[in-house]
Amino acid sequence: MSILSKLDRIIELLQPKQLEEATLEEIYSPTKYIIETTDLNEYDKFYKGPIFYNCLWDLDQWLRSEIKYHDREVLQEVRDKLYDIMSEDYGVNFDL
Repeated sequence: MSILSKLDRIIELLQPKQLEEATLEEIYSPTKYIIETTDLNEYDKFYKGPIFYNCLWDLDQWLRSEIKYHDREVLQEVRDKLYDIMSEDYGVNFDL
């Protein structure tokens, strides 16, 4: 089922009559994505993206803890550089 057809179905279900008949699975069904590529490196980057996000998040939280609880202010420069690289070079941040 395409995203547009899912949205149409959700809108249909939100009508007062239909809403009572809707199941939670119909309203909150997860979206599936299809990756079409023959390049295994490209697929690997897509697949491992969330892993890299979690690694960077853990690094950021460790830096925060070291700065806040262990008075290691010198690490603030590292944390600031991480934010600069993420936002200025790649246009991403930790806000999802």
